[in-house]
Amino acid sequence: MHKRLIQITLVIKAYPVMQEYNFTKRTELLYDVNIDDENGQRCYFSLVKDKDYWQIGPELLLPNWVSENESDLLSAFHSVENMELIGQFYNN
Repeated sequence: MHKRLIQITLVIKAYPVMQEYNFTKRTELLYDVNIDDENGQRCYFSLVKDKDYWQIGPELLLPNWVSENESDLLSAFHSVENMELIGQFYNN
């Protein structure tokens, strides 16, 4: 059985601007995330699931604006990731 690549883009307000977060599902417990900062520099990190809780992976040098907006990011991601559509699409 082939698994489909799931990619999600969320636009989240990261004060003072809107930021586009791109998620790529690797496994049921791991997403790769990338975003552009205001200078066009890419920032990469991962979201890791521990039980029912998503958290930013162990990357060491995340920009402050990512860390400061972590709760908004995780809340928006959790809402979308839990949508039944994603689970059905990924498992077909």
